[in-house]
Amino acid sequence: MKKSILIFYFLLLYALLEMFWWGTVVIRLQPQRMAMVMGEGSVFLFLLCVGAYFIHASIKKEDKLHEQQQNFLLSVTHELKSPLAAIKLSLETIKKRDLDKEQRTTLLRNSLKDIERLDDLVENMLLATKIESRTYSFPKEEFDFSELVNKITDRLQVHSCGNQQLINTAIKPGIKVVGDQFALSSVVTNLVENAVKYSGPCAEIAVALCQNDGKPFLTVSDKGPGLSLIHI
Repeated sequence: MKKSILIFYFLLLYALLEMFWWGTVVIRLQPQRMAMVMGEGSVFLFLLCVGAYFIHASIKKEDKLHEQQQNFLLSVTHELKSPLAAIKLSLETIKKRDLDKEQRTTLLRNSLKDIERLDDLVENMLLATKIESRTYSFPKEEFDFSELVNKITDRLQVHSCGNQQLINTAIKPGIKVVGDQFALSSVVTNLVENAVKYSGPCAEIAVALCQNDGKPFLTVSDKGPGLSLIHI
């Protein structure tokens, strides 16, 4: 993109020099046309500046979009590596070690949670693409929000600190809401994952869901530096 901007400025400078050169030649040959040349030159210069402004803004916008796409790809790649590495480690442990049934079941359960996390990441990418292209309609339906939050926190326990249970939950059962189940699932997952990620190693996370005046209240609290309590 920087190369494109340099070429653009070079062509702009060349056009300006050409305009002044031709204007000077015409005035030397026909001094009586000086007023006409100055007037038409001013109009041309104004239009050239306006066009240059919009072209420059378009190039900068494209440059920023390209940078955002690069950052997004790097972020997605990093997020995909963690569950893939965990699945690989679990399967290699099952293959190479003589484990009892309970240990194998635990590793397989954790691998299934990682697969669910990978599925969520892919769905989030599709959702972001649909929202950006304005093709997502946010369908609404009634569902058990308590069950959804329980499922998400249980799945993310394996990523907190080994097998230690560090996500403390206080979830009132049977709370139902009407909304986009997938979009709300993405919101809750991002909140809890960020709490785990930015709270330091093996720090405790608190997730609470209750109902107040008929409205659900979800609270995610952590010991990170930048977020206080977040309510939905």
